[in-house]
Amino acid sequence: MEASTAFRFFRFFLISVALTSCGSLYEPLGPPITDPHIDGNNFVTRDGVRLPVSVWGPRERPKVVVVALHSFGEFRDAYALIGEYLAKRDIAVWAYDQRGFGDAPHRGVWSGNKTMTQDFQDFVSAVQSITGTEIPVVFLGESMGAAVVLGALAEPNTIKPHAVILSGPGVREDRPWRYWFNAGLWLATRVAPGFEVKVERVYDSRLDDIHASRWAKDSRVINRVRLDTYYGLIRLSDFGSKAAQSVEAETLVLFGTKDDQIHPKSICALMTRLGDNGLLQVFEDKPHLMFQVRDQMPTLSLIEQWIDTPGHVSRPSQGLPCEL
Repeated sequence: MEASTAFRFFRFFLISVALTSCGSLYEPLGPPITDPHIDGNNFVTRDGVRLPVSVWGPRERPKVVVVALHSFGEFRDAYALIGEYLAKRDIAVWAYDQRGFGDAPHRGVWSGNKTMTQDFQDFVSAVQSITGTEIPVVFLGESMGAAVVLGALAEPNTIKPHAVILSGPGVREDRPWRYWFNAGLWLATRVAPGFEVKVERVYDSRLDDIHASRWAKDSRVINRVRLDTYYGLIRLSDFGSKAAQSVEAETLVLFGTKDDQIHPKSICALMTRLGDNGLLQVFEDKPHLMFQVRDQMPTLSLIEQWIDTPGHVSRPSQGLPCEL
């Protein structure tokens, strides 16, 4: 959402200066009061926050466990189609609403890189306490969720995954005018951090009907974005870009050539950092949310193949996006 949302932010920036006087609002991880655990359909974080969880497939003793993180503005149902598909193959998919999104507390308020990566680490551990620690675990992330996955993989205490799958990962290395954009956004957050931009949610015919309807009609999809929250997203993307060099697991990256959120040069830089551990699959004329596009079978087939044999897929890639 970087280009379109940024335009709105700066278009109305002068108005926001006059109208907004509140300071930056964050809801980071609080002091620990409990061991992170799964309580029914909720993930209870170490500071006691309850984050809603959805599970597709067997909760106990599946063949593989997939832990999935949604994109910005989204929530756990982003993985409904993937979850239903993999559940039929005895693969369990666990997804939760990250803080500030979906049905989680503090809607629209940013929690910070450390909080997001810590929650993810704790969630993986909590899930494994139910499914079994010997069951292979795969990390699945889309856009913002992919940046969180990359950040967590740079932390020494993160459980080593069997494989990683990222769709339109939120990375920004080598993006044109990146540092000028960061500087302007940083300044704006110091002047009017609470200024909000309305994000139009329309039916996107490029997406599967289920997902297009969610984006257009589901009230859990965020349609107003705070300036300080958007700045947090940008900083997370920078964080994920740097963290990629620490990834040791086999990592599949999906990217559509019509992705209007992530720059192709950033994907090229990501693949350079991943080195021999990364494999890029480029989809011609596909949009940002590759996990949600219409005609899901090519995507679902790739995911299943990568889970079964990390490092190998039968579909030849279109080539690096910077060469297209």
